Order: sequence, then C-alpha cells, then structure tokens
Amino acid sequence: MNPHNPLTHPGAHLVHERLGVGDAGELSGRHPYPSPLAHLASVVASCARDVDRLHRDLTERARTVIERLEPIARGDHASMRGVNGIIQSAGLQVELLTARRGATYEQLDKVLSAYERGAETDPPTATARRGASTTPRTPTAPRPRPTSEHNPPPPPGTTSRVPPGPR
Repeated sequence: MNPHNPLTHPGAHLVHERLGVGDAGELSGRHPYPSPLAHLASVVASCARDVDRLHRDLTERARTVIERLEPIARGDHASMRGVNGIIQSAGLQVELLTARRGATYEQLDKVLSAYERGAETDPPTATARRGASTTPRTPTAPRPRPTSEHNPPPPPGTTSRVPPGPR
C-alpha cells in the first residue's frame, strides 16, 4: 500500500507507485556514489520534492481564490460597490503554478523512466552505500596546514593539536 496521499504528495506517490520506495531520498543509497544511477536517483528525489512543493503552492493559492470568491457565490456582493480586482492576479498565478506543476510532473515521469531503464541493466548491489567507490583508495598524507605569521606551524615532534597563538 502506498503511504503517500496523491492529493497532498503526488510526487512521492508516483515514486512509490513506480519504484516501491517510501522515500525517494533512499534511492541514491542503493548505488555506489559516483555512478550514473546514484545521480539519477538524486534527480528523482529532487523532482519528486519539486512536484510536491508546487502542488502544495497551487493548492494554497487556489484556496485563497476560493475564499475571495465565496461571498460572491453566496450573493453577498451587493455592498461591494467600487471594489476592483477581487481576485487580483491570483487567477494568473494559479494558471502559472498549474503549468509549472504539470511540467515538473512530466519531468519526474521521464526521470523515473530513465532510472527504471538504468536499474534494469545495472541492479543495485546489497552493499552499495553513499560514498562507496569502485576504485581502491590509497592512503594519503595529511594536508599541510596553512601558516601565517600569527599562526606558525608547531615545532617537529610536538603532539599538541592546539597551535600556539598570541596571548
């Protein structure tokens, strides 16, 4: 069962329907970090959040318009002589939010399709985790600390981690 309500979180709902994950952010943890699938997974999560945010913004704006129009719908507008711009630019804002939400939903659908195609050819490994790399790491020497005349490097052989400074 999908834990996300399509009326409040359509992006998260679609991700769960297509991929079966409760949180789109978990997808990137299924693949080694520098891989293309890890990148696609992060794009899926970002698109899902954008769809949900735009849906919330659209819903809130539509509620505002409805609240402004309710008195007129009830016939309670006889005393509104001389009032101009009852919904002002809210109608245009609703149109723009609707278009942006639709475009972002389409983008999410396309990114999900790309992720599904990639996952078919390269299924996630059980041990993949964020930050894992397929190339072996070699030990590196610690980076030298920047020096200045107020912060000279510690003398060789000292174990103090606190640099001497002006007192």
